[in-house]
Amino acid sequence: MAETEGAELESTVAVKEELKQEVKEDGMAAEDTVDHEEGSIDDGNEGEENGQEEGGEKLSKRELKRRANMPKYLEYRKKKRADERQRKKDRKAALKAAGQGETMVKAPRRKMAESDCKLRLVVDMAFDDLMVERDRRRCISQLTYCYSANRKADQPTQYHIVGFGGPTRTIYDSNDTYVNWDVHLHREPLEEVVAKEDIVYLTAESDNVLTELDDSKAYIIGGLVDHNSHKGVCFAKAQEKGWAHARLPIDEFVKMQSRKVLTVNHVFEIMVVYWATKDWEKAFFTVIPQRKGAMKKEEEEAADEQASGMVEEVEQEESTVKTEEISA
Repeated sequence: MAETEGAELESTVAVKEELKQEVKEDGMAAEDTVDHEEGSIDDGNEGEENGQEEGGEKLSKRELKRRANMPKYLEYRKKKRADERQRKKDRKAALKAAGQGETMVKAPRRKMAESDCKLRLVVDMAFDDLMVERDRRRCISQLTYCYSANRKADQPTQYHIVGFGGPTRTIYDSNDTYVNWDVHLHREPLEEVVAKEDIVYLTAESDNVLTELDDSKAYIIGGLVDHNSHKGVCFAKAQEKGWAHARLPIDEFVKMQSRKVLTVNHVFEIMVVYWATKDWEKAFFTVIPQRKGAMKKEEEEAADEQASGMVEEVEQEESTVKTEEISA
């Protein structure tokens, strides 16, 4: 194996040196040509002795030489890349034959139509008027993360975006990247896409705790980036429309050091992971960013007990010290 690679290296070096020599010779020939042409220039054009006119453009010796050598360089670069690809191919084949290599097989990605999962996750984009241009673009980014999470799932959920006809849709349509997305897009509002009895609007203000998922339901995520300036707007909409609503069981599994408001894609990803694992704790700690200071509930309780014990010890020590002082 080492001998083969050594021979390939020597061959590559030899070819490279040969090409360099050819390029050098061509460059000298080009220079001689330039010198010959300069010798034929009239004395009245002495100011152009270091260049040449071509189509009204004055070219220097360096530029003439570069242009003369360009075909050789391009051919050399093309051959070098082909040799590199072949070398990698041969190396992989040799490793595989020796039983040392692992063939990497890209996992096939199912489309929603091929998935056994019929759970509907719906992003409601009816809040365009509450967002500024910058936040609309951020919302598009969050929709992209949702799409990526769904595509990576073994069994993708049915991803819908409804009420998608405002300014945010204009931004979306301006990017050709989204043309081939495997997603259900609807300009119509939520109530025209999903039956009322199937709607479960996810909102942190709800008193109803989501304990399990029902694939006959559609779980709605408000498509809003508002930096908490429109708190409760999704809950208010659900109440106004008479839709069922629920909150994720974050309080039951997670102790958050920062605010519990999650982004659109965080909620979406949590739902995707839970559907695959049926484990809320795993879903939360797989998705929630560490910077939010998430801690498992039992860990937080253990920490509280430890802190409480330390406080009691300190209080007992202080009491003992005071008793000794009084006795003295």
